[in-house]
Amino acid sequence: MTGSRAAIPLVRTPDTINSKGVPYPHFATHDDARQALFTWIEGWYNSHRLHGALGYRSPQEFEKLPVGVMTP
Repeated sequence: MTGSRAAIPLVRTPDTINSKGVPYPHFATHDDARQALFTWIEGWYNSHRLHGALGYRSPQEFEKLPVGVMTP
């Protein structure tokens, strides 16, 4: 492997993004890619993925719990 350790995540990122449903690398511009990634993170990843701090629930599931059942 060549390059610094800091470059390793950059090499792996496209495969990770593609496996999660973001259409990579078919973007006309860098800004288009940035917008698609932002939309995916805010629209699905942050709202649907399971969070350990929320008892391994998605934020949507956590918000449906009655007040006081669990605090993060």
